[in-house]
Amino acid sequence: KKNGSKGGEIAPMCCYLLEANDGKMTYCGVALDLSKRIRQHNGEITGGARATRGRRPWRVVACVVGLPGRGPAQSLEALLKNGRASGREQRTEELRRLAQLAHHRLAYGGPGATNAMQAGE
Repeated sequence: KKNGSKGGEIAPMCCYLLEANDGKMTYCGVALDLSKRIRQHNGEITGGARATRGRRPWRVVACVVGLPGRGPAQSLEALLKNGRASGREQRTEELRRLAQLAHHRLAYGGPGATNAMQAGE
């Protein structure tokens, strides 16, 4: 059992970008269960990164889904965190570009709902 999956399969992970409600901060992370992770960041359930505690609530701006395991998801996260992109627009564009290179789906947060699109659309 790896990453919470059954039968020894590697569970698909996601790399996500959050934006604070005030629009002044973004946060990038990885998760197996994004909806649970967002609830943790927003203080609804225990957990969540210390860095996100002061600017709740958070919303999903973008998310690359279907990454084959924790390693690839963390590699993408590191590229976003250590790259030159700063601010929501630049990080979202960088996430879109990396999703296209990896041929993964990019889901992005919109008003009220999360939409999914194929990379390259």
